[in-house]
Amino acid sequence: MLFATISNIFAVVFLGYSVSAHPSDVHPTPDGTETNSSSTFPPPSSSPNFKFLFGGQIQDAPQYPLASPFGPERIAIAQPQTNFTDMNGEVVATVVKRSSVNHGILSTNGFAYPDGQLLIQWADDRTYAFMRFLGVGDHHKRLMLYVHAETDANSTHADLNGKFLVGEFLYSPSVEGRVFVLYEQSG
Repeated sequence: MLFATISNIFAVVFLGYSVSAHPSDVHPTPDGTETNSSSTFPPPSSSPNFKFLFGGQIQDAPQYPLASPFGPERIAIAQPQTNFTDMNGEVVATVVKRSSVNHGILSTNGFAYPDGQLLIQWADDRTYAFMRFLGVGDHHKRLMLYVHAETDANSTHADLNGKFLVGEFLYSPSVEGRVFVLYEQSG
């Protein structure tokens, strides 16, 4: 039930459409009629907007496949040092070398479920931020991510601690590795 509710909220908020009621959402009332609990969810007034924070090219790193008892393969990847830049090409942050890892699952149908973390150092105040991400997508095209950030309380970027962040890993044959882009919810 909780998963169905979360799925419905995700569909309405991020995809812009309503999901039909699940049979478990229909409940009998004392007078014999039925109510639909999912119909009490009011539609959102608008979809959220996101603005670009930074992005950068993540070099391919050695992958360490682990056979999973669930069928797909779990991949461990230690991310190399990478610079992230803003829209003007200015370095905003650097991934700390050998501090970040992805332990995602690569399924047999080509979908990937990244589960990892990045430790970055901000260029302006030299403080650190820990970023944890979870996501899903086509391993050879685009992976969408939810990103949770924890920054030093004294950092100029401390406001990210309370922001809803999304990211994506984009794959392009013309780029060595993948492109990582981070967005924050705005407005």
